Order: sequence, then structure tokens, then C-alpha cells
Amino acid sequence: MGTNYYLKQPTQTDDTHRLFEIEPQSIHIGKFSNGWRFSFQGQHIADYTLWRHALKQALYDGWTIRDEYGTQHAYVDLCSLIDSSGPGRTEVTPDDNNWLDKEGWPFHSGDFS
Repeated sequence: MGTNYYLKQPTQTDDTHRLFEIEPQSIHIGKFSNGWRFSFQGQHIADYTLWRHALKQALYDGWTIRDEYGTQHAYVDLCSLIDSSGPGRTEVTPDDNNWLDKEGWPFHSGDFS
């Protein structure tokens, strides 16, 4: 069993009518499971170095990091969690949907459970 992490866009309101809130956009970062390396959702970003940069930029733009239970996490805390998960078990058969970056981090472009 593991925990999924997401970037969440700030909730927006309709400035004209304020009748409803627009559901925030969500981008799946990846999944952490004890005993395994953090598994990244591909998102067309090829490696962890780029992921760190993308996460930082999203946070500057007002996004937040939340787990699947809605708990908010700081950038440094998520990076520490990710870094502490490696090296560990990785079951990746490289193909068009799965790859390891140059540091050995697994990326998957398919669905996560």
C-alpha cells in the first residue's frame, strides 16, 4: 500500500457571478510505497532533476503539494521523502511507457493504482 502525491492548482472562483468554485486542476506527481523507490508519473518530464525544478516553479505559481488524503506537504519535505526512498526496489521494464532516468528513478506514463 502506498500514498499518491499531487500538485493542486489553487481553487478559482468565477469573478463575475461568484456562484461556483471551479474545481482545481490536479497533476499526479507519483507514488511512495515503503520499501520501494518513489515512482514518478511521467508527465513528459524525463528525470528527477527536471521534476525538482517543475515542482518549485508550480509552487511559485501558487500550486500546492497534497497527498491523496488532502494533506498539504512542503516542497522540502516531499523532496526528502523521495530522496530517502532510494535506492530501493524498482520493477521497471523500460519501454515507451516506463523508464529509469540517469539517476535510476522510475518514471511511468500509465495509470497508477
